[in-house]
Amino acid sequence: DGQVTVDEILTMVNIALGNAPVSDCEAGDGNGDHQITVDEILTAVNYALSGCPVRPSPARRAAGAVESSTKALLVIPNLLSMLLGHFPGAGASMTLAPTPGTGSAAFTFPPVDFTCLNGSGGTLSCSQDIFGPPTYAVTLNSCQVAGAAGTMLTFNGTLTAVGQAGDICGTIPTDLTVSIPSLTMQANSATGSATTTFTGFSAGLSLADSGSSGSCMFDTVDLSPSGSISVATTGPPATSTTLTFNSGSDVSISVSQYGAQCVPQIYDLELNGVVTLIADGQSFQATYTMYDLSDDTTTTSGQDTVDISGTVDSPCFGGAVDISTVTSLSLNGGACPIAGDVEVTTDATGNTDLVSYTASGGVTIDLGDDNSIDQTFLTCLDSKLFVCPVI
Repeated sequence: DGQVTVDEILTMVNIALGNAPVSDCEAGDGNGDHQITVDEILTAVNYALSGCPVRPSPARRAAGAVESSTKALLVIPNLLSMLLGHFPGAGASMTLAPTPGTGSAAFTFPPVDFTCLNGSGGTLSCSQDIFGPPTYAVTLNSCQVAGAAGTMLTFNGTLTAVGQAGDICGTIPTDLTVSIPSLTMQANSATGSATTTFTGFSAGLSLADSGSSGSCMFDTVDLSPSGSISVATTGPPATSTTLTFNSGSDVSISVSQYGAQCVPQIYDLELNGVVTLIADGQSFQATYTMYDLSDDTTTTSGQDTVDISGTVDSPCFGGAVDISTVTSLSLNGGACPIAGDVEVTTDATGNTDLVSYTASGGVTIDLGDDNSIDQTFLTCLDSKLFVCPVI
């Protein structure tokens, strides 16, 4: 409630003495080390005597939101490899021979097997009424491709893509509606694993080509997504993040460099619209405006580096904030970034705080960006980074 009372101080003392669990007063654990120490009790006493800090800071909540939303958004470009990498003429060698279907004007192209770059594969089929759009079905059976930072991605499930009237099987339509009835992506790395599940996910896609994308044919993709993406990581601690796209959301992807089988390696992803993020059981709804992720998976350090800029407006922040990286986030396939600094500026007040991700997977927060550490959390998955409202 923004105040410290005598009974709360006594609770902290009991925790420090080992007579009560830290969960009885998590707010008293200022540095996030799951203990109550003498200096934290003295801080609480000072707040009881003089009042709590008057300026709420969104930086703590931003630290959790940046990490969890980035994790979910960076999954989307991998879908391009599942589409562009195996459509005819997009880096896969396929010859499709139509055979008559059930109707006089309907044709079905028999399933064609393909092999994924790092193991196993899947099938591609297409059906079409001669007067209607083609419908492609892609089935993935332990299809493995190399992801960022030494991560191996394994896809299982199905996705369907429907073109426009006038398109024909055997080519890639420039406007598609993609739906995913069932698809999982397992990401395994030396630092852990993550499983992504697409639930009720669909998107309208518009593809454009500037002529620089080579055999992958398209370097600009606009999506109007709906449905949810859930990412569950192994511990310790284990965590789960679900990102749900509200109506009217838009995701634009501009690819500068593809790898083998059309896996995006260098690209920009921009999100506009309202999304709902659920992380560590806490729900966070926000409007993202020109929220851009610039991802480069080709760095010689072996890290996946991400730069972020854009505006996020949420009651959880007390309004709109501008988020921008000062130092690129470094991802190594684990649950948390291992480096990077993010400035969080509150639009209403102009106050700027600095969020830093550490090599151990922790987070530090510098309120006022004055080169002093005000809050420390041992992991980016700390539950206190996902609680609203933020103080």
